Amino acid sequence: MAAPRKFENLKFALYPNPEETWMFESYYRNGDWDAGKVSHYHPLQLAPAANILNYGQGIFEGMKAYRTADNAIVMFRPEENAKRFANSCEVMAMARVPEEKFLQAVKDTVVANAEFVPETGDGSHSLYLRPVCIGIEPQLGVKAAKEYLFYIYVSPKAAILRRCRRYRFIGGQTPIAQRRMAPDWLKPLATTPAACARS
Repeated sequence: MAAPRKFENLKFALYPNPEETWMFESYYRNGDWDAGKVSHYHPLQLAPAANILNYGQGIFEGMKAYRTADNAIVMFRPEENAKRFANSCEVMAMARVPEEKFLQAVKDTVVANAEFVPETGDGSHSLYLRPVCIGIEPQLGVKAAKEYLFYIYVSPKAAILRRCRRYRFIGGQTPIAQRRMAPDWLKPLATTPAACARS
């Protein structure tokens, strides 16, 4: 495993040199997903009539990988993200990304980006993963696409807001405050049944 890079002044933002990181991508065509591959972060090529651009047929997740004190890399309940991602596919009438495929893609992406998982003493720094699935079939007409792209890109980051670390969320959209009640602006960050591009 590659030694972790040294980061300074991390923020919740895209890494300044994303082309140094690795991303996963897999295409759904002719009724099936291909095996997918990991490659360096790069721009996507989409037709002007791609479903995601015209009708917003897309979903996403947000996940984090942490480096422990003994240099292990861990994640929190990735199987729950896999379940919600599959549910989001159904909500948006998209080709379902099997949970096993999702989890393997996440693992492959984290392993490829091991050097970008920051060292942290308090859990405030992590490698953020953004799994995405979009309809890419070019078409004119309001209907579900027949072609999709599932991809995951990453960025080392700090906490969204330091005060967010004071809260945890349990089930549905109910915030459970660890130190005090969560303010209204924080409630939308709770877990929801589906995460769609247009939500």
